[in-house]
Amino acid sequence: MAAAVALVAHVSEPRLRSGPVWSLALLTFVGFVLAQALAGAAGLPAESPGVSACCWIVALAGAIAVLAARGTAWLDEP
Repeated sequence: MAAAVALVAHVSEPRLRSGPVWSLALLTFVGFVLAQALAGAAGLPAESPGVSACCWIVALAGAIAVLAARGTAWLDEP
């Protein structure tokens, strides 16, 4: 019985698609570079840890928003 339950759980487990993960990584990196450039243009020290952390947060939020607006499917549903 336990083997049958484990088999069903394994078969019906959704899998994370690799395409959206790579898109998220690329969009986050591009967003970080743009945010760093904007911070530098605004006169903020781009190498400051606080500015860098804010740039990463803004970049990740922007990448997630872009992918959500496109209706990206993250999981392969069985």
